[in-house]
Amino acid sequence: MKKSPPLTICIPTYNSSRFLKENLESIVNQDYTNFEIVISDNASTDDTEEIVKSFNNKKIKFFRNPVTIGLTCRNYNERIGEIKTEFIAFYHSDDIYEKEIARKEVEFLLSHPEASAVFTLGILINEKDKRIGEFQLPEELRGKELYNFMDIFRALLKTAECPIICPTFMARKKIFEEVGLFDEKRFKRAADVEMWLRISKKYQIGILKEDLIRYRRSSTQGSQEYQKLRAESAEKADFFFVMDYYLTNLKGQIENKLLRQYEYNKNYDEIIRVKYLLIKNNIREAKKILNKSFSFNLFRAFFEDFGVKKLKTMVFRIILFIGVNLGFGRYLGWLLHKRLLYKQEQLKL
Repeated sequence: MKKSPPLTICIPTYNSSRFLKENLESIVNQDYTNFEIVISDNASTDDTEEIVKSFNNKKIKFFRNPVTIGLTCRNYNERIGEIKTEFIAFYHSDDIYEKEIARKEVEFLLSHPEASAVFTLGILINEKDKRIGEFQLPEELRGKELYNFMDIFRALLKTAECPIICPTFMARKKIFEEVGLFDEKRFKRAADVEMWLRISKKYQIGILKEDLIRYRRSSTQGSQEYQKLRAESAEKADFFFVMDYYLTNLKGQIENKLLRQYEYNKNYDEIIRVKYLLIKNNIREAKKILNKSFSFNLFRAFFEDFGVKKLKTMVFRIILFIGVNLGFGRYLGWLLHKRLLYKQEQLKL
């Protein structure tokens, strides 16, 4: 590489000392050399600071919030204004990074001036570094390396799953002067998804088709904590607040078939709410939502884009519907609670 512009790798962390040493080793040993690491600690109560200091590395700068400020995206915002380098990356403190990720992302941005940000693919690991899966792009995003807003938004409408791995994000620092900071106040835990959409409305973004992160699923990470919160509140997923916000300005630009797929996904999220309501033993509210969930458009969307995943979700929906209406809601809640605990334990094995 002829040019080696400065890069800041920002790592928000909160009580992640269990995985932090392995994480920092993977980042310190990147084969890209012109970078600094900024640790933004969200008032951890474990030995995070001691682990960071044990590296005794001049590339690492440690910042500690005096009090816990909540969401990861708020922690991003705390550091963005202080960073002056040309490129900025947000990596997470419990994941493991391949040694070439920083170099390859910088190279991509240098060779694609029309792109403002870049992400990569990766594999999924559990708490003991065991591979448990991989990230795959939806069919709509394959065969390209650059994407605009409609590319990403349409994929989100169809799948209701973000194809972008947040902790592989690298961007030109200057874009935040144009698009602003993460809006966690409005979009909460989906503020990262909203940011990717906001960026892609102005610039193209890239996704490297290489597995350059080992993304950890653990029982203590933020996404699992979010699932626990949803189990307690049984509220709608934050993701749909983001999608509905952007849809209001896209009337007439999205075909009806795709809108029906999106409504199918929203409807299934209601079934996830039903699951948590049954776990909470709120049988009456669960039954009310279930009995309203079936419609002509639901079945139309099911057959218009039939697949194994949709079949599984429909079977799950029908089982809950029959079980609750036959008076087995309390038993279903017990089974679902056991299943939730089992999945959390599997992450530790």
